[in-house]
Amino acid sequence: MVLAIILGALALACLPLAHSLWRLAAIASALGVAGAFVPPGLNLLAGASEAPLEHSFAILCLATGHFCVQTLTAPLVGVLLASCGYESSYPHIALLWIALALLTLKNGRGVLHCRAREEAALDRVGVDEGT
Repeated sequence: MVLAIILGALALACLPLAHSLWRLAAIASALGVAGAFVPPGLNLLAGASEAPLEHSFAILCLATGHFCVQTLTAPLVGVLLASCGYESSYPHIALLWIALALLTLKNGRGVLHCRAREEAALDRVGVDEGT
């Protein structure tokens, strides 16, 4: 998913360079390639756990994050477009998307690391009680 966001942001940053139909087609193709990474990422997210509680939590986090990003960035995009124009707005928006994707990746790895430590602690407790 992070790769899709970064590729999509880079393709979107090139949008002001689309001064011909061929350039626009190339950028649209790059966005299509970036979008092709999304369904497998969602399948991994949905199938990451067999526990219904964890599955519903993952989907809830995805939906909440999507809503917050749309709500928070829409005014920012509007202000950038009105004040700076398309040529400089799209690269700034792309940088924001990349920064948010990398922040999400960093925090997500931290959650996975904490979960692995908790499981290891539970395994040690189970081994100690059995002996």
